[in-house]
Amino acid sequence: MKHLNLFLLLLLITTGLCAQDREPLDIKYGKLSAGEFSYMPTGRDSSTEAYVLFDRMSLEINFDASNTPRRTQRVHRRVKLIRESSFDRATVELYYRPKTESMTDINACIFIPGEKVVKLKGRDFVRSKYSDDVNLIKFTFPGVKEGAIIEYQYNYSTENIVVPSRFQFQEDIPVRYVEYSSRILDMFEYVNIGTSTNYDVKQHRNTTQQLGSRTHQININTFGYYDLPSYEYQPYVNNFLDYLPYVQYQLRNFYPPDGTVRKIFTDWPQTIKAMDGWTEFGKAYKQGGLSNGVWKVAEPKLAGLTTETEKAQALYDFVINNVVWNEVHDWTSDHSPDRTFEAKEGDSGEMAFMLLALLRRADIEAQPALVSLRDRGAPIQVFPIMAQFEHAMVYAKLDGEWTFLDPNDRRRPMGLPRSSALNGAVMIADPDNPRWVEPTTPAAKSTIMVTADLQDDGTATTEIIAKSDSYFAYSDRIRVANMEEDMEFPIAENIAKRFPEASLVDMEVMDGDVKSGDMKYSMHLEVPMADVVDDYLYLQPILVTALDKELVDTERRLYPMDFNYPWVKRYITTINLPEGYVVDEIPESFIVKSEDGSMVSLFRVLGQEDGKINLEHRVSINRTVYSAAEYPVLKELFELVIEAQESVIVLKKAK
Repeated sequence: MKHLNLFLLLLLITTGLCAQDREPLDIKYGKLSAGEFSYMPTGRDSSTEAYVLFDRMSLEINFDASNTPRRTQRVHRRVKLIRESSFDRATVELYYRPKTESMTDINACIFIPGEKVVKLKGRDFVRSKYSDDVNLIKFTFPGVKEGAIIEYQYNYSTENIVVPSRFQFQEDIPVRYVEYSSRILDMFEYVNIGTSTNYDVKQHRNTTQQLGSRTHQININTFGYYDLPSYEYQPYVNNFLDYLPYVQYQLRNFYPPDGTVRKIFTDWPQTIKAMDGWTEFGKAYKQGGLSNGVWKVAEPKLAGLTTETEKAQALYDFVINNVVWNEVHDWTSDHSPDRTFEAKEGDSGEMAFMLLALLRRADIEAQPALVSLRDRGAPIQVFPIMAQFEHAMVYAKLDGEWTFLDPNDRRRPMGLPRSSALNGAVMIADPDNPRWVEPTTPAAKSTIMVTADLQDDGTATTEIIAKSDSYFAYSDRIRVANMEEDMEFPIAENIAKRFPEASLVDMEVMDGDVKSGDMKYSMHLEVPMADVVDDYLYLQPILVTALDKELVDTERRLYPMDFNYPWVKRYITTINLPEGYVVDEIPESFIVKSEDGSMVSLFRVLGQEDGKINLEHRVSINRTVYSAAEYPVLKELFELVIEAQESVIVLKKAK
């Protein structure tokens, strides 16, 4: 994020639990304690590949020798590499921006049982240029063996004191001891916006510091945990890191020596109104002089169009056909709409502000919409932290209906935000009426119709016609555009996972000239749908599943389930039986619903006459988020659906 002019205060989430305070663990760099080679985690982490023995982040906010506010973070980390699979952890990469940041006092050493400690030297720290404004320091510990302990420490320093680095306590491997400490001069008032509570170590003390003729207080806080287990990843989770303990400081006020108070953030109305005057924000889409050139080219596209929706569609198409997204997300526009148009490429903010400027010049009411993307943290609405935003969309009123426009890809139709933007509410940055609005999308639909001619050797010649819309259609179009092999065609790859010996005969995208919106396609495959055992055929009638087995792989759900967007999947098949075979056993039909009716599954045999079996399976999810507490009941529904997906019809050769 390029601009941190204003920031939002997150709320400290507390659990109301209390912990018994313990003393912090203190170790000396380069010296192991007796028996440290033998330290091993227990319980479910007993088979872990690595073990964090010590991890400390020490934050200091103070003035440097030139009287400039400075943030310094001292990192000290010690890790035991238990198994060979952990050896990639013996390579460490440190990134920093040399214009505003520094990385100093780097030390590293490795302890190997029965051998002398090896300390890395200057030449072992390889420095290189990672990008135009980012440098990289990389080092690899030598002679790594199972049971080795690696240790390193370094200082990171920057003048950016507003948002210190987030510190995550829990990791993908167990942790023996982890600590976050801070030393902050009393001229700087911070709030902790993290989720950590119930610390094993929680200490606060003060000391003093002389600055000129004034004596100031240094506030020292220490937070720590002993024996944290590795975190357990579960599928269908959004903003996973929000559920793990972390500390995140946010500067709220600055108290200079003159006795005044400088507020770093205020409230949403004041913040958005201030942004309206920024060159890279409000002025970017409001000042006509910054979009005259692109408007001159785009305006003729509106000739003969009468409705706002038609005009918006023309301008949306104009942007995505003339500007290529550079794969960078941003919520501001470093370049004017004219300059973005001339460059023929831009980040997500620049493309959104270009469209926004054009819509407003076409007299269409539109405002910027600021987005915190999925898996980067849930949006916090109480106070204005702009650092949480990574992306911008356009919120436009088209013929009386408010619609989100998210230009970047001609395969995604107007009105369909990128799926990563579906992360709860977004901030509508209207200086006269800033507000939070949650994007809603109709259920994405997929319908698969299969006609299968089953042979007595279990092989079926199949014809498949599929229709998809919304996010399903967009995903299918991406797959077609990127496929390198025929079996990567939509649905075909899924079928091949269930039936590895399936072969694709041909495939076709119907209405192939259409580049976005609904998609319809067909294919023919040879699929071994049945196993032959004596006089019986054991037939699997469903080629494409609706739910993943991952949903029922755990007994205990730790985090909410997030399906991103609502959807409906429908599978209809007609199976022509081989001559001389009749149905011996067939699964029972059913329809089940969740308690609130938001999740429905139907499985039914529509008929079995004239040597045919007609079957329908449908699953719909109209609610996107389910709490972990709802999982036990939903798990039973998931299991029933998955059982239906894997059901078998038994055919018997007639005598």
